[in-house]
Order: sequence, then C-alpha cells, then structure tokens
Amino acid sequence: MLVFSLMQKIPAPLAPVTLVIGYLFEGLIRMRNRLYSAGWLPQHRLAHPVISIGNLTMGGTGKTPLVIYTAQALLKLGFLPAVLTRGYRRSGKERRHVLAPEAGFSADAAVLGDEPALIRRHLPAIWMGICKNRYLAGCAIAQKCAR
Repeated sequence: MLVFSLMQKIPAPLAPVTLVIGYLFEGLIRMRNRLYSAGWLPQHRLAHPVISIGNLTMGGTGKTPLVIYTAQALLKLGFLPAVLTRGYRRSGKERRHVLAPEAGFSADAAVLGDEPALIRRHLPAIWMGICKNRYLAGCAIAQKCAR
C-alpha cells in the first residue's frame, strides 16, 4: 500500500527515470544473491533455527507486531525465543546490547531504538540482541545461554 501511494506521487516525467533506477537496483540485488550462492560473500549461520521477519527497507508493514505475536506463540509452545534486531535509529553508544530474560523490562527507546523497546515491553521474558550485525548479537546470546 505504501509503495503504491508513493508511486502515485511521482511526477509523470520522472517515471521512466525511476523505472531505470528500479531495474538497476534489481540487477544489483540479483548479482549480490549470486555472489552469496557462489560462496564469494560469506554466509553466517547460527546454531539454532532462525525465523526472519522483514524485508530490505520498507517500514510500516507490520513487522514489529508480527515479531511480538510470533515470539508469544513460541513461548506458549514452550520455546524460549530470542529476538535479534538492528535497533534502527538508536542513540546508544554501545555496539551491541544483549538483554537477558531476567532483566525484565529495562528498555529505553532512545538508547535501544523504538522497535526494540516496544518488543521488550511486550516480551520481557525473552533474550534480546540489538546490534547492526544480528549474527554477532545471536552469537553473544548463544554464548551467554551456554554458561
């Protein structure tokens, strides 16, 4: 819906330009995916199953409520999920935050980011990793859980 409304606001003379930019972007993404498939770019895998919710750039599509719902459903099934997030627009100086379940609700939106704070408010009993590199956050949580 958001993409459609944005497309309606593009002036007609710019439409061909945005089409070309879109094709260039698609080509770059396809090339990047081929580099991953060929093993030229490193892939990192966590030791535990991962459910990825989201896409490259679009905001406002309901990802945060879906993360909360999915984690709550996993908790009801007896699993202890961890949420890994970038913490977009966070002001915290630390490169990585790891919040343990026993820490409860200790989420400052200015430090962690608004989405991690919202998730933490709804899910205080889970592990949470906030880092630009979610793989590193996942490794930090796995290391702390192994102790």
